[in-house]
Amino acid sequence: MSSRVAGARVRRAALVPAAFALALALGAVSLAGCETTAEKSAKLEKAAKRIAPAQQRGLSIAHESSVVKVHSATLVRGTESTAAVLTLHNSSAQAIRDVPVSLSLRDAHGATVYTNSTPGLAKTLTSLALLPAHGDGVWIDDQIPGTSAKTLTTKVGEGAPVSGSLPRLAIREAQLAKDPSGAATAEGTIANPSHTDQSEVVIYALARKGGRVVAAGRAVLASLAPGASAPFEAFFIGAPAGAQLELSAPPTALG
Repeated sequence: MSSRVAGARVRRAALVPAAFALALALGAVSLAGCETTAEKSAKLEKAAKRIAPAQQRGLSIAHESSVVKVHSATLVRGTESTAAVLTLHNSSAQAIRDVPVSLSLRDAHGATVYTNSTPGLAKTLTSLALLPAHGDGVWIDDQIPGTSAKTLTTKVGEGAPVSGSLPRLAIREAQLAKDPSGAATAEGTIANPSHTDQSEVVIYALARKGGRVVAAGRAVLASLAPGASAPFEAFFIGAPAGAQLELSAPPTALG
């Protein structure tokens, strides 16, 4: 079943097991600079992404998932761009990998202003790497240009069930910061304690205030070797000042 929300309407998302909260106290954030937050994030995405044949054709969901549903869907607006934040719930007893996620945004006149079915998008912008059994996961698209979107339609496809123990990536020393232009970012270190190389790892960053999502962003790492750690920087869309920071990073490979 598709999920539709008004642009300014926000639902309280379920807590993400892999996420953690940090109290933040920050003054007003300036997004000034010659390069926008969305452009910076897109540049990092381009450096990390690998375009598979399915992405070259564009996303198409023929059958909606019977076990993965959209628990909440929120639009977060910045000064020049918009982010879509989805919380997905897996009701099955098995973890599910590579869950397809489709977005369509329309303006006040009903015209489509964005869809992630465009050919060439990175896999991380069309699917969630892993959802735990009977668990929740956050997925963010921060590559939505403009702020005219009023309604969001979502659809979740069928992923691949997996069994066995799941690796858990560790996020450490996370904090809110600013880049040289003054844009708000979340910085930290991510570690891979598993015995398997993790490719196209996405760190999802949320800022909540009073249970409401006020800012969102992502960082993408091309790969993270077994036992290795790496710094990351996620650029925010929205205003994270005075909010709590939540970060999550689902593994992309088992073992």
